[in-house]
Amino acid sequence: MSIRSSSATALLVALLVAGCGGSAATGSPATSTPAASADSGSGTADTPAPAASVESGGGSGDAGSAAEDAGKVGDQLAPPNSTEAMKTTTDTYWYVVYESTDSPEALKAYYDSQIPKTGLMIVSTTSASGSYVWAIARDESGTFGGSVTVAPSGNGSGSSVIVAVGS
Repeated sequence: MSIRSSSATALLVALLVAGCGGSAATGSPATSTPAASADSGSGTADTPAPAASVESGGGSGDAGSAAEDAGKVGDQLAPPNSTEAMKTTTDTYWYVVYESTDSPEALKAYYDSQIPKTGLMIVSTTSASGSYVWAIARDESGTFGGSVTVAPSGNGSGSSVIVAVGS
């Protein structure tokens, strides 16, 4: 999947989540993993702010290292003050939906500075109707990258965030 189609898909899902207030998980993912530590039956987990270390990754091209690399970068792109709502991973891709108490504007400032700390570059930033989408890649080849989408939450406060990275 190319970065452009990933970004377009992520934006569409974010806008649907924001507009409908529903869950973005409607398909049958290849592999779905529940939140690591659920809180008293709600199925969600609190997500601490990610570390500010730089991970350059690079893997050897096999699926195990690509998945590990996507996981490391994905962890660093988890929004502050958030709860993991859904997580889907494949051998080479990381896709997580979060709900954050931070506003989309606050998260825009956060991601403008956080994305470069992961070793990825911002290919483009798009904004529409209070939502923001960053197309991101390790380099111009686009063989590793994805998108981060931030939209106003469907519940009226905070933000919905989609982090999708991989190769």
